[in-house]
Amino acid sequence: MKSEVIFRAINKHAAIYVCMAVFFALCLFSHYLARLAMEIRNRHFLVMNGKTLRAMALIDWVDSHSWLAIGYVFLVVASVAFLQIRGRPPWSYWGTAALFCIPCFAYWLPCALIAGKLF
Repeated sequence: MKSEVIFRAINKHAAIYVCMAVFFALCLFSHYLARLAMEIRNRHFLVMNGKTLRAMALIDWVDSHSWLAIGYVFLVVASVAFLQIRGRPPWSYWGTAALFCIPCFAYWLPCALIAGKLF
């Protein structure tokens, strides 16, 4: 009976951390895939419009300031952990994590744009 309570607590509190880890891993993978695409093609794509140039500049900026991304992930995890420790309802920390993941999703879009260019 005690193990059932432990497993229920793990499922209740660990699910959000697993979801955030998968989401941030997806963003990190797309970042490195975009960097690889830029290096392989020597930063020259068939279509070099303004969107492509802005996306490459953003990827370069994030790559040169990677400590901001690491600090941001720690901030997200600390905020969710704080809400869980304080005993807030689940919608509050799921909502907090979702709001904190919006900038990461906004960064994922330019990375996917660059990584998806064939030429």
